[in-house]
Amino acid sequence: MNTASTNSGSLYKAIAFVNLGVLLFAIMLVMIKFAAQHFDAFQISAVRNAVGALLVSFLLARQLRFNVRVDDLSMRQWPLGIQRGLSLAIAQLAFFYAITKIEIATAQTIGYASPLFVTMFSVVLLGDRVGVWRWSAVVIGFIGVFLVLRPFTQEFHWVLTLPLAGALGYGWNLATVRAFDKSVKTLLINSYSSWTAVVVSLFFVVIFSNADWSVPLYAWWFLLGVGICGGLGVYMISAGYREVQPSKVAPFDYFGLLYAILFGWLIFQEAPIDRLFPGVFLIAGAGFLILWRERVSGQKP
Repeated sequence: MNTASTNSGSLYKAIAFVNLGVLLFAIMLVMIKFAAQHFDAFQISAVRNAVGALLVSFLLARQLRFNVRVDDLSMRQWPLGIQRGLSLAIAQLAFFYAITKIEIATAQTIGYASPLFVTMFSVVLLGDRVGVWRWSAVVIGFIGVFLVLRPFTQEFHWVLTLPLAGALGYGWNLATVRAFDKSVKTLLINSYSSWTAVVVSLFFVVIFSNADWSVPLYAWWFLLGVGICGGLGVYMISAGYREVQPSKVAPFDYFGLLYAILFGWLIFQEAPIDRLFPGVFLIAGAGFLILWRERVSGQKP
């Protein structure tokens, strides 16, 4: 058997999965823009979480060969699973609301601050040792975020901080996955988080949403599209990361920015070039630097 050929096949497969996943996420952002003409961010987030939770539950049941017992659904660190779901619901709501108010590419660019928060949380929560290279990447990345936000100019609006809040929440979720016992299935962790996010987002709908659910039928297709694209996007990216070492495919996450710029320009005539540059290069560069350093560190004996 040709091992090199097999590894190459797995890498190409992983790249295809991740690329399809980020494409689906970009389509989801477009769907959010259209759905926001009839629904508010609370409703969109609730439906997205519900569809995602159903998908995760199906995948978990399939992994257990549809023979699910109570013991299969219990884990020692369940409070952390619920806490992750709470932060996920808040992060998602912040990001979705931002999408309804600002350009897709702008929100996506600021959202790529997640790896910076993951690095910071890995030190605080997990006691990881982060050297000068990764701390430099964090500083560079936040300088990039600052340049995109432009907080002390007339171009600044508070909505621009929401994708950063979303990145903070997503970063927390990514970092805390490693805090669970190794024996706990990833899908079980995600199930706790997903269903907690459903409950929290429905609570937000009941308390804060004033929007009407009586909308034209085609609007529901946009809303359903948000849930389907988001749920399948998560599944595709997770499948890609399981094929090979994550650092080999993580750079392809940044294709999502290219898709966001393209879709925003073609569909909504959005062209926030002046705002994004040069900050976008610093944010993306910081992410690549973190990935490179983690890969180098992982190769050391």
